Amino acid sequence: MTTDESLHKTWEFKGTEIKPLSRARKFHLSKLVDFTKLTPWDVAVLIYALTCEESTLIKALRDPDGFNAKVSEWIDGSKLEMADFNDETLTIIREVMENSDENRAVPITDPNMLEDPSGN
Repeated sequence: MTTDESLHKTWEFKGTEIKPLSRARKFHLSKLVDFTKLTPWDVAVLIYALTCEESTLIKALRDPDGFNAKVSEWIDGSKLEMADFNDETLTIIREVMENSDENRAVPITDPNMLEDPSGN
């Protein structure tokens, strides 16, 4: 994959785009599930957490039961099945977690746009 391709890489689950994660969001996800013992429910929680608003995710850390209710509503509303949270879905989650930093655009600092050190 070229650098240009990696800058534009996104992932998708059932037609919903998953964008690269911030470092903070990765930490939040690690507080929601135990990555060493993933169940289909954990995979569903992770997919929802990857696609929901960041404010919803932050509230989940204070109110896990409320977040579980939102995940349940999402599963029912999207008509998802346990089979939807399979090895392919785990691969998406792994790729997002491992490659998000590489796929984030980094601001380029143009030395010509910096302040004049001599005050001119």
